[in-house]
Amino acid sequence: MRPTSLEQMSEEEIKQAVKDKYSQVASTPGAKFHFPVGRNFAESVGYPREILDALPPSMSDSFTGAGNPQPYADPKPGETVLDLGCGAGLDLYFYSRAVGDAGTVYGLDISEAMVDKARKNLQAVGIRSVEMFSAPADAIPLPDGCIDLVTANGIYNLSPDKDAVMREVYRVLKPGGRTVFAEIVLKSHLPKEIRKNIDDWFRCIGGALPEAVSLSRLRAAGFHDARILWRGRNARTGHKLAICAVIRAEKYAGRISEPNDVNAEAPSASFRQGQADAAMGSIGAGGPNVKQDYPVRSQSAEDGHPPCFGGYSPFRGAVSQDQD
Repeated sequence: MRPTSLEQMSEEEIKQAVKDKYSQVASTPGAKFHFPVGRNFAESVGYPREILDALPPSMSDSFTGAGNPQPYADPKPGETVLDLGCGAGLDLYFYSRAVGDAGTVYGLDISEAMVDKARKNLQAVGIRSVEMFSAPADAIPLPDGCIDLVTANGIYNLSPDKDAVMREVYRVLKPGGRTVFAEIVLKSHLPKEIRKNIDDWFRCIGGALPEAVSLSRLRAAGFHDARILWRGRNARTGHKLAICAVIRAEKYAGRISEPNDVNAEAPSASFRQGQADAAMGSIGAGGPNVKQDYPVRSQSAEDGHPPCFGGYSPFRGAVSQDQD
């Protein structure tokens, strides 16, 4: 019998447990889990009902991310995107539509069952250009400096070696590339008794880091301008100390040999402005039977909704803003 106490489990045992659990989510999404799974959860965090209606049900029935990074990710036509922990392919669908035929999208998941399901889902909607890998996020099977945007939706909390994942993300990014991801973070450290069991790990709470620690570790991995773009609560944030955050960090466009290289070239003002402009780029949402005629909403301080990209965004129903 495998151990279930986090204190007794090795990193490899935790990774195997994550692989097994999310393979169950892929094959039997209607089963009972200790974390939210499925279309209702996807819709509750802002994936548009109209688009979910037009996609195969199997693309959302295994959805179990930390939140919704889509309104803040900024894939552009022709870019190369990597989605870590891609699940059954819902986020991959949006990224593929955004980068178009000239772009490239990679999906990585530790579960072969999820990879197989994502591949079939994307083929069902006519998308065959996404390349899939079954591998852990701390061993990305891609060469250095080949990706414009690395995104994820809850992968760090499931990874026992978060620093290794951050270093891998930094490695595969091109100079000037960026990572944008949704993750559960903490307002402060959790009491030890909350982190006892592997089920706490699956809930993205056992492996969660305080917000400030998450940002500092990104910087230690070599990233600059690591920041929170949005905070909110959803069905994943049952504990009072847990919140969902969308985080962005960038890789220097200038020369840099290693993370924390003190001699690395700092980004110029024009580069920083260019990255700010890029954050307001366009995100596509076309596809079979999907009408691109959703009302435009602009972000306001009052409602905390994500901004509309390029004058249009299908992501209208963001999770509620955390006011604590």
